[in-house]
Amino acid sequence: MTYTTKDYKNYLGELKKIKEFDWVKNHLHLNKIPNFWTILEFGEEKEYGKRSAHEIRTSRMLRWLIDANETHNLGNVFAHKIMDYIGIDYPYHPEKNNMIKATAEEMDIDVFYKDYSQQMCLAIELKQYAKEGKYEDDTTQLDKYQTLVTDLIKDADNPIQPYYIYLTPQKDDPSNKTWHSMGYQELINIIEDVLTEHVESSTCIYAADTKKIITDFKYDLQRSMDYTAMKNNKINTLLTDEEKKLTSILAEEIEHETNSKHLNQLIELGQGDDIELKELILITNKHIYTQDHSPNDRIRLLIRKIYNYLSADNQLDTSDLINYSKKDSTTPIKQQLKDQYGLTVNNIQITGGKGQGLYLLDENEEFQIYLSGESNGDFPNDYIHLLPIQNKDRKRLDAKHVPNRKFNLNDDFINENIIHHRKEEKTITFDQLMTEHVMVAIKELNDQGITSL
Repeated sequence: MTYTTKDYKNYLGELKKIKEFDWVKNHLHLNKIPNFWTILEFGEEKEYGKRSAHEIRTSRMLRWLIDANETHNLGNVFAHKIMDYIGIDYPYHPEKNNMIKATAEEMDIDVFYKDYSQQMCLAIELKQYAKEGKYEDDTTQLDKYQTLVTDLIKDADNPIQPYYIYLTPQKDDPSNKTWHSMGYQELINIIEDVLTEHVESSTCIYAADTKKIITDFKYDLQRSMDYTAMKNNKINTLLTDEEKKLTSILAEEIEHETNSKHLNQLIELGQGDDIELKELILITNKHIYTQDHSPNDRIRLLIRKIYNYLSADNQLDTSDLINYSKKDSTTPIKQQLKDQYGLTVNNIQITGGKGQGLYLLDENEEFQIYLSGESNGDFPNDYIHLLPIQNKDRKRLDAKHVPNRKFNLNDDFINENIIHHRKEEKTITFDQLMTEHVMVAIKELNDQGITSL
C-alpha cells in the first residue's frame, strides 16, 4: 500500500498518544539507563512472555537479597521488611547469622528462607507471565509447595512456623488463601526503603556496588510490571488496520536495517528523537501481536484437536480442558500418517502449563517439530518450526507452507471445527486445516530435517 503524507502525520499523532501511557514512559526512560539485567537478556528474548530463564534469575536475585550471609552485608533487612509487609513481627539484625539459610529452587519452590534462630521459614513462589499451575486432581502448585513445606517441618521435628508469599508483577490473588499476595510494586517499595535507610549510609567498601546491583534489580522489576501492563492499554483500539500494517513494516525496517523509506518519511515529519521514535514503534509492534498471554481456551482446544488427529491411541479431553503433563500426553503418531507423509517423527507431546503448543519428536532424537497458538487467538504464533536436538550448530527451520499467524480463532467456531483465515474473508474446516496446511508443513520440515542431518 502507498502511504500519503497525511497518513504518516496521522500515524505520528497516534504514536504521541501511545507515548503518554505510563508504562510506555517507564519503558522509554528505563531503556536509557545502563542495566546489567538488560545486557544478560540481549538477543535472548524472541517473544514477550517467553522469559523462563529471566524468571529463574529473578528468584535467585531475590534469594541473594534476603540471605543475611550474602555479600551485600545488609543482614536480614529484606526478610525483615518482607515479613513486616505480611504483618509478621520478625526482628531486624544487621549482622550475618549462620542459623539463616536461603535457597533458590529448593523443592521446586522459587525462594525458600529458613531462620532456625527464630524458628520460622518463608516460601516465596514467583510468577512473572505464566499463571499458577493446576493439576488433574484440582490441586495447585501452591497446594503442592505448602504440603512439601509441611512435610519438611514434620521431618525436622522442630516447631518451625511457616509463612507463604505469592509474588507476581500485578499482585495476583493466590488460589490458596494461606499464601499472602505480594506485587512487584510492594517489593520495589521495600528496595527503595532499604536503599535509603541502609545502603546510602553504609560504610562497607562495596556499598556502591551493592547499590548498583539492587537498583538494577529494581528497574528490572519495573520493566516486568510494564510488560504485564501491555494487555491493559488501548494500543489496538487506537490504531486502524492500515496503521497496524504500517507498524509492522516500520518494525521490519528497524530490526533488519532494510530500505527505510517509510521510517525516513516519519523521521522527516516527526523532527524528534530518532532513537526514541524507533523504540516507540518497536514497542507498538510488539504489543499488537502480544497483548494478552493468559490461556486461550480456543487455542487450547485447537491444539488438542490436532493432537487427537495425530495420535495413534491416546485422546485428550476436548470438553473439559484439564491440564496434562508432558509425560501423560506423550503418545505415538498414527502409522497411517507416518506412511502417507513419509515421516520420521515418531511421538507427539503437548506442552505443559497452558497446553497451547505441540511437539512432534523425531524417532532418532535428532530434531523436533513444534507448533503453537497465541493467546490472542492467532495460529501459528511462532511459525510451525523445526528445532535441532543433538546438533546445536544447526539452525532452526520455519515451514514456508504456512505463514505465521495465518489463522485466527477469535470466535467459537472451533467448536464446530471451523477456522478463520486471519487476513482473508473465508473459513476452512478443521480437516482442511490439517490436510492442506498443517500436515504439509510438518512433511516439509520433516524432509528438511532428514536431508540436513
